[in-house]
Amino acid sequence: MTTDNHTRLIVTLTTFADTQTAERIGEVLINEQLAACIQLLPIQSIYRWKGVVEKSAEVLCIIKSKSESANQLKQRILELHPYTTPEIVIIKADDLSTGYWEWINSVC
Repeated sequence: MTTDNHTRLIVTLTTFADTQTAERIGEVLINEQLAACIQLLPIQSIYRWKGVVEKSAEVLCIIKSKSESANQLKQRILELHPYTTPEIVIIKADDLSTGYWEWINSVC
């Protein structure tokens, strides 16, 4: 199903240092109906921070929501996130199954 231009599914990516923090913030986003689903995946990150190459275990959050909530979702992540510069990457999904889209609409 292709969604209209006004309301689309967005997938937001952000990372946390540990599962407990990811779960706590994820539950806030779900309870505030800013997200329909949040998936947590353990990952290993390699990145440059303040001129130094860093390696760290992190938890990747894949957050499913509606585009009309994007600004509010982004702001809420910034308010709750413990990182100085949290990753917030928002990807628009234009094509998804009808049933999944109906579910997203019903919970967000």
